[in-house]
Amino acid sequence: MKRITKWIIFLTLLAALAIPSTALAAGIQPSAPGDKVVLGGTYDLPSGSSLDGNLAIFGGTSTIAHNATVNGDVFQLGGTLTVDGTVTGNLSAVGGTVILNQHALVQGDLSTVGAALHRDPNSRVLGKVTDSAQGPLTINTPSTPITPLPVVNFKPLADTIWFFFRTLAMAALAMLLVLFLPTPVERIGEAVVREPVITGGMGLLTGLVAPVLLVLLAITIILIPVSLIAAVILILAGVVGWIAIGLQVGMRIAELFKAQWPAALSAGVGTLVLSLVANGIGFIPCIGWIASAVIILLSLGAVLLTRFGSQPYPLPGGPSAPAPMSYPYPPQQPPAGPSQGNIPPGNEPTA
Repeated sequence: MKRITKWIIFLTLLAALAIPSTALAAGIQPSAPGDKVVLGGTYDLPSGSSLDGNLAIFGGTSTIAHNATVNGDVFQLGGTLTVDGTVTGNLSAVGGTVILNQHALVQGDLSTVGAALHRDPNSRVLGKVTDSAQGPLTINTPSTPITPLPVVNFKPLADTIWFFFRTLAMAALAMLLVLFLPTPVERIGEAVVREPVITGGMGLLTGLVAPVLLVLLAITIILIPVSLIAAVILILAGVVGWIAIGLQVGMRIAELFKAQWPAALSAGVGTLVLSLVANGIGFIPCIGWIASAVIILLSLGAVLLTRFGSQPYPLPGGPSAPAPMSYPYPPQQPPAGPSQGNIPPGNEPTA
C-alpha cells in the first residue's frame, strides 16, 4: 500500500473518532458520568462548584477549594492533594502529600499509606483517621454507613452510545496500528494462537505481580513517576495485545468468507467482533467479566513474550525444533575402494 493511501486512511479515521468525541464532550457521558480521573498535571475544583462522583488522582497537583464539594470518595496515588472544601465520602492516599486546610471537611474516613499528612487544627474528619506513619494500618468496616447509599442512575441511551463508541474506537485504533505496524501485531497474535497456555500463564503472573510492584513503587515518592510510566506501559500492552487477538479473529473471518482482506481491514473487523462479544458478555452479572479478563491476560502474556512484537514466539529453532548433531571432530571419510581410482603403491589401507 502506498504511503499516501496510509495517510488518507489515518486522517479519515481520526475524523471519524472526532465526531463521537465531540458528542461526548457536549454532554453524553460514560455510565458513571460524575467520576473524575486525573493522570498527572494540575486539577482544581474551584470554590462554589461540586463534583458528583468519585475523584481518583494519579500524580500531579490537585486542589479542592473552599466551598467546593466532592460528592463521593477521593483516592490519591502520589502527587499533592490540597483540601479546603468538603469530601462527603472517604479520603484515601497512597504515597504523595495530603494537606487539609482549616475549612477542610471529610465526612468519611481518612486513611493514608506512605503519604505525608498535614492537617490544620481546624480541619474536621468525621470518620476514623488511619495514618500508617502513626500506627498500624487497620481496615474499619462501620456497621452504619456515614453517608447515604448512592443513587444508581441508569441511562440506557447514554450507556448504549458509550458502548458502541468505545467499540468502534477500538476497531479504528486497530486499523491504525496494523496499518503502520503490521509485523509486530501479527507476531503477538501468532504467539497467542501457538502457545495460549504459556501466554495466559505469563499474563496471569503479570496481573498478580504488577499491581503489588506499582504500589510499592508509588509508596516511595521518588519512584512515583516510574510507577506511573509502568502503569501506562501495562495499559498499552493490554490494548496492543487485544488488537493482535482481534487481527487473528479477522483473519479467521476472512477465511470463512473465502476472501483476502488487507491486514488493516482484518484487524478492524476482528477487533470490532471481539470487542462486541467480550463487552456483550460483560453485561452478564457475576461472570460477565471473565471473557474480558481472559483476553487481557492472553494479551499481556503475548506482548511480554514477544517483547512488544519485536521477535516471534516461540523463536525459530527453539526447543520445539530438533537441534543439529555436533561432533567433537570431523567425521572420517571411508577409504577409497578399487572402483574409486588407483591407490599409489605403499599407501594401501591396513586392516
